[in-house]
Amino acid sequence: MHYGNDKAQHLLNMFYRQFRFTVLEDHFLVHLPHKKAEWANEKLRSEHIGEVLTLTEQFKFESGTEAGVNWHTGVR
Repeated sequence: MHYGNDKAQHLLNMFYRQFRFTVLEDHFLVHLPHKKAEWANEKLRSEHIGEVLTLTEQFKFESGTEAGVNWHTGVR
């Protein structure tokens, strides 16, 4: 819903579920910029930033609670 924080939310959910991340030697990743969706323009984002931030906090609470994590501290 709206634009923003989806990748951060995905990683936070993985953290809550205790995924382990490893840095692989001799490997690299390239992130190529991509065209934003038409609905993701800055004017619309700025108009809805309060709602985006509220939804982000709601996600942090719900996913943390579901995973048994205190969403303020990230600790079980």
